[in-house]
Amino acid sequence: MPEAYHAMGTPIQYHSGAIESVVTRTAYAIGNHLLLDLAVPANVLHGSVAGKFFMARCTNGEPVPVSADRFVSLRSDWGVYLRRPLFVTRLRTAIDLPDAIIVTVWLPQNRDIGYRRLRAMAVGSRLNLLGPYGRVFQLPVHARHLLLATQRDFAPLALPAADEMLDRGGRVTLVVRNEQEGTTQGSIQNAEPASSMESGLLALFPIAVEIQFASQTDQWLECIDNGVNWADSMVIMDTALSPQGWADRIRQRRLALAKEFAHIFVPADLLCCTGACMSCVVLRTNGSLTRACMHGPLFPLTELID
Repeated sequence: MPEAYHAMGTPIQYHSGAIESVVTRTAYAIGNHLLLDLAVPANVLHGSVAGKFFMARCTNGEPVPVSADRFVSLRSDWGVYLRRPLFVTRLRTAIDLPDAIIVTVWLPQNRDIGYRRLRAMAVGSRLNLLGPYGRVFQLPVHARHLLLATQRDFAPLALPAADEMLDRGGRVTLVVRNEQEGTTQGSIQNAEPASSMESGLLALFPIAVEIQFASQTDQWLECIDNGVNWADSMVIMDTALSPQGWADRIRQRRLALAKEFAHIFVPADLLCCTGACMSCVVLRTNGSLTRACMHGPLFPLTELID
């Protein structure tokens, strides 16, 4: 594909820090998850990408269809924020594209008008990005057994942590919950058949990852309790329990919750990514506030509890 790469042009990072990325593959599905491949300058990302995200400008002024007979221009519609977070799931070398890397990002499947435009972008399109943002995540140095607890929708966000553990020769167990918590505003996802979810996740994750599935929360938590007994590191990407609820459950199995043992992904409204708008504030159990854009959204669990 060298000709295709050269025809696209190369990604650019401006002096302001903004990035002009290039779409190298249109949005594609693996199971029930949509991914998008972007070329970005090679110096933009390095090390662990777990919890890292870009803020993508979702408009170039063109009208976007919102129904069969209605179009909206995002640039003139002040009721719609112009950027959306794109979480990084994987990095790879850009063959025949000098000084660039390919970043795979996760596209939520909902009716949001900004993500709808991203899902329709063609190969070669340029996408303006800010970032990357997100707290630096590192597995404990001596960890060799990683437990990933996630709900179905957030499964792609667990990929970077799984890859990092496998790279050091460790063991990874992914425990996935398929139970629906109710329909969120704008959601277009329905309950996914177990067989479809299983085949999709098996295609998404490396073959070395052990994947366990549960259709009920009680079954899922039982699988996690068994995993906590042997794991020396844990990443939680699920909202079934509060941070305090997770801490209490871990302590019941391990007696103590070490500072580096567990990290938790906290979904938040990521808008300015400077901490100024306060839309992403997260309440700690002691009543104080922290901000997901500055200190998360992948937090050490002990930072959110007393």
